[in-house]
Amino acid sequence: MGTELEYKYRVPDPETLGRVLAAAPQYALPVGQTRRLVMRTDYYDTPDGAFRARRWTLRLRTENGTPVVTLKTPLGGGVRGEWETEAQTVREAICALLAQGAPAGLAELASGELRRTCGAEFTRTAQLLELPDGSRCELAADLGQLCGSTERESLCELELELKRGAPEQTRLLGELLCAEFGLSPEPRSKLARALALK
Repeated sequence: MGTELEYKYRVPDPETLGRVLAAAPQYALPVGQTRRLVMRTDYYDTPDGAFRARRWTLRLRTENGTPVVTLKTPLGGGVRGEWETEAQTVREAICALLAQGAPAGLAELASGELRRTCGAEFTRTAQLLELPDGSRCELAADLGQLCGSTERESLCELELELKRGAPEQTRLLGELLCAEFGLSPEPRSKLARALALK
């Protein structure tokens, strides 16, 4: 099982998002090359919303054409458990996710009908950063749309995901970027915002 701790921020407009990306090396040391990912995400649930009731996320995301199925569950303190595998459909991925240690309840939830509830389409520009204490985080700039059944909403946000070390420097980097570029914390996930659309 992997774990995930990330901080999300609303960005006023695409121009500001570009300025944040350009300024990132002033705050931390870039590691490796900047990556550009074209993403399409479809979220799934049972007809009675059993995944949502547990605050679990089941998604199929294509990343530059490669399909990846991910299950996320809350662990407390803003940290989430995360399991993922390459698969063409969510149904195909269930056994592999369970073999990785995903909660056993997944088998029961996925034994019946699974339906797409909403989605997102966006381009991600990602850069791994090394912070002053040696910890590392990924800065990800997402630009695109959240997709309900009939409605769409613009998506312009920044994520800082802790990859190694303690979270303090990643949190401080987020605070610096908020102060410098007028960002604001985004408490809701992409799934929660997409589900709010019609």
